[in-house]
Amino acid sequence: MSIEQTGARQPRKARSAVSRSAQAEKPPVLHGTAILLIIIALLLGIVIGAWGMRTRYKQREKEVVVSVNGHNITKNMFYRRLELAAGPSVIRDMVRESLILQFARENNLLPSREEVERQYAELSKDPGFPQTLAQTGQTPDEFKNALRIRMAQTAVINKGVTVTEEEVRKYYQRNIDPKNPQAAFFTPEMAQVAVIVTAKEEDAKKALEAIRDGEAFDKTAEKYSVDISKKNGGLMPPVYRGRSNLTKVPGMEDAIFRMRIGEQIGPVKYANAWWIIRCLDKKAAITKPLEQVREEARTGAALAKGLPANAESVEKRFEEYQRRAQVQAFWPQYREIVKIK
Repeated sequence: MSIEQTGARQPRKARSAVSRSAQAEKPPVLHGTAILLIIIALLLGIVIGAWGMRTRYKQREKEVVVSVNGHNITKNMFYRRLELAAGPSVIRDMVRESLILQFARENNLLPSREEVERQYAELSKDPGFPQTLAQTGQTPDEFKNALRIRMAQTAVINKGVTVTEEEVRKYYQRNIDPKNPQAAFFTPEMAQVAVIVTAKEEDAKKALEAIRDGEAFDKTAEKYSVDISKKNGGLMPPVYRGRSNLTKVPGMEDAIFRMRIGEQIGPVKYANAWWIIRCLDKKAAITKPLEQVREEARTGAALAKGLPANAESVEKRFEEYQRRAQVQAFWPQYREIVKIK
């Protein structure tokens, strides 16, 4: 036996070890069945994922807004009713707002984002701003968008108009006058009241007796009051001195503003009805200082000059711009509504 033959022969244990090592290093081979199973698993994953997304989408479509004795009013039902009630008006307003912004841009008068942010920052310093935002239901971004549209309109009208410091001060003085119902920088004294209104004195006395026996005011209002405020437990909108309908009822507004918070009066007769009135809150009159509203006063003073001088010509140019606009409605029900005539 040659040396080569002797060297080629290896012990059985050694050959087994080498074989196992080679198998460990060699990557596994996937047979056709295994590959098919993997592909099926992947496809199932995609289908299940898509089904899950579609299911979630359908669930969102069927999201319940209100349930009435088990009958669900879904988001889609609610939105459809809103569309039928106000869709045409809203879509017209939105088209016009878009055109206003584009018209301002064409005339190099579109306010920048920085200008809008700066104006928003000034307005938001007002202590009553959060309440205003809550009452309108707007988000800060929605408010900024409305602000941008207003600033664009103002810029177009006021193009070429300048105002003096004296004109700004005169505009400010007009808008802090308590006798001016449109005064922008003056908020009159406010009272928040809840009421129970009855047609008969005996009903008012029954309501008062129920309150004295410990019944909650709002529950008593729901039971006895004939005023629409009964739906809110007797709560009325804020009463601003000199600016509410109560000024038409002799003595009523003065009586309300003489009350202290927590105080209750009545039954007392006003305008052929019997009233129980409870004062819930009061706020003093507020006059905003000129330095706080200087930019608003300057803009207002400019508009007071710009409107009579420029409004007619601006409106004609804007009408021409609208006629040239390409407005396309993709929802058939709005094709006629958005047409520019």
